[in-house]
Amino acid sequence: MAEAPHAHALRCWLGRAAVALVVASEVILGSGGLVVQAACAPPAGHSATSLSDGRVLVTVSTEAQLTNWAEIYDPATDRWTATSIQRDGDVVATLLADGRVLLTGAECDRSGPQLYDPRTDTVSAAAAMPVLNGGGYTATLLRDGKVLFAGGYAHSVAQLYDPATNIWTLAAPPLALRYSAQSVLLTDGRVLVAGGLVSPAGPLPFLTSAELYDPSANAWSRAGEISANGYQSVALSALANGQAIAAGGGEDGRPTASAALFEPSSRTWSTTGSLNQPRSGAVAVKVADGSVMVVGGQGVGGLPLTSAERFDTLSRTWTVMPGSLKVAGLDESAIPLKNGRILVAAWPDPVFGQWFPGDVQVFDPNGPAMAPSPGHLPDAAGAWTSMPDVAGPFGNYSAYGGGFDSTATATTLNDGRVLLIGTSPTGALHSFTATNGVAAAIYDPARGQSRLLEVPQTISSTGSTATLLRGGKVLVVGDGAQLYDAASDTWSAAGSVLVKRFGHTTTLLADGRVLAAGGLAPPQGPNGGDVRLTSTEIYDPASNRWSSAAGMPFTLGDSENTATLLRDGRVLVVSGYNAMSALYDPKSNRWSDGIALSEPAAVPHTATLLPSGKVLVLGGCAERPSSSCARFAPPQLFDPATNGWSHAAPMPRGREGFSATLLRSGVVLVAGGRGPFWVTAGADVYDPTADRWSTTADMQVARAGPIATLLKSGSVLVMGGSFLGNMRSVELYTPPGGGQAPAPASSSVSLSVGLAIPILAVAAVIAALLYLVGARRRRRR
Repeated sequence: MAEAPHAHALRCWLGRAAVALVVASEVILGSGGLVVQAACAPPAGHSATSLSDGRVLVTVSTEAQLTNWAEIYDPATDRWTATSIQRDGDVVATLLADGRVLLTGAECDRSGPQLYDPRTDTVSAAAAMPVLNGGGYTATLLRDGKVLFAGGYAHSVAQLYDPATNIWTLAAPPLALRYSAQSVLLTDGRVLVAGGLVSPAGPLPFLTSAELYDPSANAWSRAGEISANGYQSVALSALANGQAIAAGGGEDGRPTASAALFEPSSRTWSTTGSLNQPRSGAVAVKVADGSVMVVGGQGVGGLPLTSAERFDTLSRTWTVMPGSLKVAGLDESAIPLKNGRILVAAWPDPVFGQWFPGDVQVFDPNGPAMAPSPGHLPDAAGAWTSMPDVAGPFGNYSAYGGGFDSTATATTLNDGRVLLIGTSPTGALHSFTATNGVAAAIYDPARGQSRLLEVPQTISSTGSTATLLRGGKVLVVGDGAQLYDAASDTWSAAGSVLVKRFGHTTTLLADGRVLAAGGLAPPQGPNGGDVRLTSTEIYDPASNRWSSAAGMPFTLGDSENTATLLRDGRVLVVSGYNAMSALYDPKSNRWSDGIALSEPAAVPHTATLLPSGKVLVLGGCAERPSSSCARFAPPQLFDPATNGWSHAAPMPRGREGFSATLLRSGVVLVAGGRGPFWVTAGADVYDPTADRWSTTADMQVARAGPIATLLKSGSVLVMGGSFLGNMRSVELYTPPGGGQAPAPASSSVSLSVGLAIPILAVAAVIAALLYLVGARRRRRR
């Protein structure tokens, strides 16, 4: 069995400037399947592995969300299925001779080596690598079943893994230090390792040298120079005649059309026929007849290519194939399928590292490409329809502090109308005024009509909350407390709060009372910062009075928390700033000790009570540099039965500032959001029963920080949000079947609207705005 690895394209980010460095190698279809290798280079990457049964395992790690998306595509049924793989960081996936897949990682890896069995969809631990070496290594399955790992971040090292004994051993070290090189298994059993970088940190000299590893002698020898192209973005493949070919290459928008052949007997490279189109970062695929095809890559000027070319070993010429890719990307992984087509996982966004499952396509070299059927989607995708605008713009822009906050709420009233409460966006691009800094409106979805409301002066702060009481009135708390009666369209005082607070949480308890917890107190004095609160108090609608309750753990004292009423009557509070949570029991008036999350929930986040009784927490930005988000927190699940946290399947599109709404069918709709410099109209659906995500129809308008509420019809009303300022637009999401499915018993929704940051034309302006947000947060610390 002669099989060789494929190194997919990768990115290397230098400092704050994004420099795309692309590398691709070969994939070979053999009698036992396909061996695929994908090196980890932070912060993003993907791998594709052809399994022994003809299916394809695809894993994805994005710049924004390091936890991998991992699913299996079956070309026989044209369907996708989820897997049990959950890892942090990029995955190097190597198909073993027994059909299992060896999973290893790189810089971001915290899981260690694992063995995945696609037949049972199970993951088990493998022995730890002797030398982690920071990733950037090549992985090659040898003829004896062992796997050779060569090169890496810091050391010139080679390691061998034996699946039969689960033992690692050190092999003879390579002759040169190589990071992100490429490797192929030649027909004589030796391994050709070529190109790469001296180091992943700048300056980055590209290596043009190659070397050979002989497993029988455990020795390395020099294998000449790929002088014609010699960059890590060359497409490298082994040929059936024992040779190897390197095609294309070049960086910085200057790709080359040159190609070179490697002769193992003389260990030399010679120039052969040129490509018809210069390309770098293309992926080389060995197809069923033994010939090699080069797919995609980067063309002249840096634009991605949709074309493919085939190399004829007899004439040593390249022929452009009649088919073309549907989605062009600078990075691709390509897998030959048994039906003669090629599965291509493209990466269309060269700057922000965002990846979508729809970027996978089935490429017919003789015809157009098409997207694989998304077998894990609902029976129907649902639909969005435009609604009349609301009377004023509602988003999450706050004039207070010159930044952005999670300030807007939407409450569906008993009569079907929606009450909107938000901060008056004085100074925003689109603004309306309210003398006390708070704006309110009533929106009637049935008539498409809305009107603004005056808000009593006692509600005067940002970060107010709105809670629908059992009697139909709405309790609004922000500094003071007021009751809104939709039947009479009047406001009345809701007692006297014990502590003026904003950015807090309010939770309707099982007995009809309301718990107000945490948040911030207004600044004390002209130069004072916001005061973090751990105090809590309870409002009793029957007596219209507030009473003190037990204080929260100190780690929860802040704004941007979420609070969710559990089915057993307890309240789960999750911190937006610490990786901590706690439970409040109204019966005993006691808080539990802090319960650590698997990872920080991030600011902001959403918390949704699922039909199972578990709570789904979807995170925002987990690691934010001064001008962008470096990583989004992964989804997590809280189980009240064990009071413990676990990971949920990663979102297909990492972002922040989205809405999360539990539908009557029991799935969660996530809509809108933003990344470092973009706002999305995308929407996804999470199925907690299967622990899998699917992509549904996009909204008609891109928006960050949308305000969403579930209507009595089962549809979801999404309003406002921010994109170049706060918005008036409204649209309606109708789930499959019209949203009339029976509501799950004893289910409820806990919704926290995420951060919304408008996207401005100039990146410097965005950075300045984000700096103001950070400055405000720092001041109140």
